[in-house]
Amino acid sequence: MMREAHGWNGRGYFCDKHKRPDDEPIPLERVYRRVQIVAEVLIAGASFVQGPAELDALARMTAAVESVGGIVGIQTVSSQIGRLVPRTAPTVHER
Repeated sequence: MMREAHGWNGRGYFCDKHKRPDDEPIPLERVYRRVQIVAEVLIAGASFVQGPAELDALARMTAAVESVGGIVGIQTVSSQIGRLVPRTAPTVHER
């Protein structure tokens, strides 16, 4: 949904949770700001075998991004065998 924004130029876009009753539907063809995020995402593999682990992790990440309306453009996927070492709680001096 969208509505005229107050305090800055343009319109504000809102999800179903934050929409108001008087908001307008977003037209299918609309100019909007595209935000591109370049990030490293680490996901625990569901297998020790490289191919299935990478495919599963990619599917889970893609589903998460698409669930919020994002589009995934995969550049590369890699994996290594590793060990997760839990972080210890900070001491009083580290806080």
